[in-house]
Amino acid sequence: MFDYPQGNATGLQLFVGENINGLLSAAFLLGGKRRAEQVSRLFADLQSCTVVTRRMRAEAESVLRLLCLENVHDPDRPEAGFFASLDPCQPYVEDICLLADGLLDALNTINNVRPTEAGEVGAAGKETS
Repeated sequence: MFDYPQGNATGLQLFVGENINGLLSAAFLLGGKRRAEQVSRLFADLQSCTVVTRRMRAEAESVLRLLCLENVHDPDRPEAGFFASLDPCQPYVEDICLLADGLLDALNTINNVRPTEAGEVGAAGKETS
């Protein structure tokens, strides 16, 4: 969980902080070590800042595409191989779907706001100066 003064965390920061273990597991299942490391870096970046930069937003959107199985149909992508090894009857499938929905909602809280020239969105989706 993030510890921001006066509760100044964005929805994305709160969601990732509260769901980091599930996001790491899902990323590892769907994309291996490289994608789990991506989630870990995103978590560290979000934890160290009070604003969400364009790069952080892009990383979160990349994780969302992974959770939504965007590239599993392409045999040239590693995601296809990871997806093929999953058992659709396992409970982690529903967990991945819930994480995808939650991440989409968290991203929508900041995507509805135009970032500042520095490419940052502060708490509650407010532009920072």
